[in-house]
Amino acid sequence: MLTLYLSLCVYDNNQMKTNILVKIDWSCAKSAMLSHDNVFRKYSPNLEIIDLNTKESDLIKMKRDDIVKIFILPQTYCTFQRINGSYCLNIIQKVKDNLTICKVCRMKIPSIKCLLGEPQCSEREAPRSSKCIKSGLYNSRCKVSRYHYVLLYPLDRDKVYLKVGIQRETTFPTRILEQSPFISVIYAITPNIWKGRIVESLSETYLEKLRGRRFQGIEIEHTSEKKKSLSKIETLIGFLRSFILPSSLDIFFNLPTSITIINKFINIGTMIGEYLSKEFSDFALRKPIIKNALEIFDFDKDCLKRASSIRILTIREKRIEISGKVVGWLGSYLLLENDEKIIVLDMRRTIGHPIEFSIKN
Repeated sequence: MLTLYLSLCVYDNNQMKTNILVKIDWSCAKSAMLSHDNVFRKYSPNLEIIDLNTKESDLIKMKRDDIVKIFILPQTYCTFQRINGSYCLNIIQKVKDNLTICKVCRMKIPSIKCLLGEPQCSEREAPRSSKCIKSGLYNSRCKVSRYHYVLLYPLDRDKVYLKVGIQRETTFPTRILEQSPFISVIYAITPNIWKGRIVESLSETYLEKLRGRRFQGIEIEHTSEKKKSLSKIETLIGFLRSFILPSSLDIFFNLPTSITIINKFINIGTMIGEYLSKEFSDFALRKPIIKNALEIFDFDKDCLKRASSIRILTIREKRIEISGKVVGWLGSYLLLENDEKIIVLDMRRTIGHPIEFSIKN
């Protein structure tokens, strides 16, 4: 039986502890994501939690085949990280812009857009105010080098959606992997946010020229630096179950269908990487890095294939209580098996919520 509420809590040795989930971190996969070589191990993210009583930080993992119980509570706490590395943790009465930042912390930063990587001044003007320095945004965000990427999402086996993005070098590759791409293309690195935004905007313009074109029978359906209003994880899981994860008949007849499809998407990624590298030769990597996410994410392919149904949970003003065996991770999405059904929970949406859980290896 699956019981649903809306809040996240975790049991530890049968004792309830009040923790706040503040970060999902994929830095464990950094070397693999920056390598041109094949990946021979799978990865799952670290979850950073803060004990509300002691304010101590801890890293936990929910690994494949772990048995977990999770509760998610409706309260929301501020997860803004101060310049000294500590977290605010004030209670937020109303979340704005889907950001877990309280009113006090909003007053301490120059602009929410600056926090989101959209500078409100030119490179020459920076830092424009004392808030830029005191909040830590100028040194920890604006001046940090950026990796540039394109993510490929299959809409079907003959259609692909491209998403242009930018990722701070200090937090690489979390932003890329948490978006659960099928294929990722890393093609350039810029020295700061200002040059980074120029390259990102121009990359979108260049890729718009590819819309509607076909490469190896796959049509480029949409390109944008913004998220498209579709459930990418639902589409990706459906794609994997239909075309990529082999059935018993595929294995029996040794059919190369899944390999052929994967290679076609990889070839499109390679083409895009080479195209953008030529356009941004001043910032381009020596060679674009093309990664198949199936080589990175640790998940049970057989369990995902045989599941009788897939249910994607959403966080609303309720409470959630779930339990099951960890099937694995697809980006920030935790996959649990419960009674031959797959429950999918976007753990990124639970950041800032009180969380308590039990994990049995």
